[in-house]
Amino acid sequence: MATKTAVKASATKSKPDSPQVHLIFGSDDFLAQTRTKQVLDPLVDKSAGDFGLETIEGRADNASQAVAALKRVNEALNTLAFFGGGKVVWLKNANFLGGSRAAESKDVAAQMESLCELLKRGFSPGYHLVISATEMDKRRSFYKTIEKVGEIISVGGPDQWGKIDMEQLESFAADKARSLGKQIENEALQSLVALTGGNYRAIASEIEKLATYIGDRKTIEQADVNAVGSASAESLPWDLLDAIGERKLSKALEVLDRLLFQGEKDVGLLFAMVSRVRMLLLLRELIDRNVLSKGNDYGWYKFNLQRVAQQIGDDLPSDKKLNPLLQHPFVVFKSVQQAQRFTLAELRRAMELLLDANKRLVSSSIDGRIVLEQTIVALVQTSS
Repeated sequence: MATKTAVKASATKSKPDSPQVHLIFGSDDFLAQTRTKQVLDPLVDKSAGDFGLETIEGRADNASQAVAALKRVNEALNTLAFFGGGKVVWLKNANFLGGSRAAESKDVAAQMESLCELLKRGFSPGYHLVISATEMDKRRSFYKTIEKVGEIISVGGPDQWGKIDMEQLESFAADKARSLGKQIENEALQSLVALTGGNYRAIASEIEKLATYIGDRKTIEQADVNAVGSASAESLPWDLLDAIGERKLSKALEVLDRLLFQGEKDVGLLFAMVSRVRMLLLLRELIDRNVLSKGNDYGWYKFNLQRVAQQIGDDLPSDKKLNPLLQHPFVVFKSVQQAQRFTLAELRRAMELLLDANKRLVSSSIDGRIVLEQTIVALVQTSS
């Protein structure tokens, strides 16, 4: 009877205050690695040297590699530490815990179930398992087991610019600048975060470059970002789109020439132009309907944008590329200023011009540069 009672009590015990299992996952690999290091550092016994941490590569190309990695984890947790005492086992960069083909394998599922049983039983004192993963299927028993017995840290966020994510990104960028002995002006900060597409690794890299660029100066300014800031793949034609939105023809043609020289494809640039004009068209319509204001102060405008998103968010597309309210607030703020430079009729005409340019690029023998140059001239000078 005593044994049954003990088993029941063990089965219903609450999550320990100091868990031995730690799962860190997220699509931003830089942020995931940074957070994993923060978890590992206090756990690893530095006096044990290389024996204090056993690292197992979790990046698997197929099911057999995933099985092998899981077996190594199981063995490591059941093997005595070299110097006695505790041990930290790190399953690094696991890519088979989400919806991959390897995750669907029966052999992988069986091995994960075996590991689940070990997690439920618990480890010897001083033993820890740290798992870093690119994605995680929360429906699987493996995730639910860790949820009960360990610590789960999800880094990054959904594919949209939510309030919490924005605060994290801005704080990260400011902290990175501070670690290099620099400060960053608010407009430069907003521009940099938007320019990099919210990618933590790209933000860190850009701030390091900017810190070197400004030399002994202590403050990174917007002009510095304009001078040496590199756009992410998602926002590479940034300057071109801004020049078109601001109706600055000579600058737009100059930037176009530079982008084509760098190897950008004419079709890719055209699609970027379509995306920006589509955004301006929707924003212009919201302005004309008095749904969106024309505020010129970014701090106030960001707050106002959140209010608008709550009011009409359900009426707009869920796709970030088609819904400006899901994009970076600074991008929307600048785009609203640009939308005011066009009438609704002009922007509708601009979409027709872009459609015609697409047909010419696909079906005619005219050089792509000429098509884009003619289209940009027409966009900037268009009238209803």
